[in-house]
Parts: sequence; structure tokens; C-alpha cells
Amino acid sequence: MSEDLRDPAAPAEAVLDEPGAFEVFRNRPFLLLWLSQMFTQVGGNMVLFGMTIMENIRYGRLGA
Repeated sequence: MSEDLRDPAAPAEAVLDEPGAFEVFRNRPFLLLWLSQMFTQVGGNMVLFGMTIMENIRYGRLGA
């Protein structure tokens, strides 16, 4: 019987072989690359936020 033609009332089988979304993080070089990119983005955004606060303190207004 084809898998597409199974009885919809039949109990669903547990599928354990399909990889999940986090399966890519088992690849250590990819995990390290992904983490370094994440830290770079967070750090860069923190610097931009700090510069915005410094500009507001110095000039007393927010830039457009």
C-alpha cells in the first residue's frame, strides 16, 4: 500500500529518523561559525546602540 493512500484514521507512526531544525548544529565547524556570527552581530548592535546613547547625551537629541 502506498504511503500516500494510508487510512487517515489509522494511528500516526512516530517518525524518529527525520532530522530536526537543530541537526545542523551537530556539525562543529558550522556551530562555531554560526556562534561567531551571532556574537559579531550582537556586539555590533551593542556598539551602535551605545553610540546612539552617547549622541543623545552629547547633543541632547536623537538623530533621525
